[in-house]
Amino acid sequence: KGGELVCDFCQFQEEFLRILTNMSDRTREFLSIVREYDKTSKSSASSSNSKVQSRSAFQEAAGEIARGIHRTSKSLSNLSKLVQRQGLFD
Repeated sequence: KGGELVCDFCQFQEEFLRILTNMSDRTREFLSIVREYDKTSKSSASSSNSKVQSRSAFQEAAGEIARGIHRTSKSLSNLSKLVQRQGLFD
């Protein structure tokens, strides 16, 4: 039984050494991919900034329209209350 254990360990050690010798350092490849990602993310960030600016202009215009609708609604509400108090043809 002890001999089997030693044999299993030897096989493990041989397999481990085989894996180690076939390994290669891919750090440069990884760093290259990271640099490429940084470039693309920066360019997409600048294009999204222009989208945000145009969206802001749209939101500003929509907000102005909403304020106008709110003012008109208040005026109509006040006019409706006035008509109800005085009657239409008094």
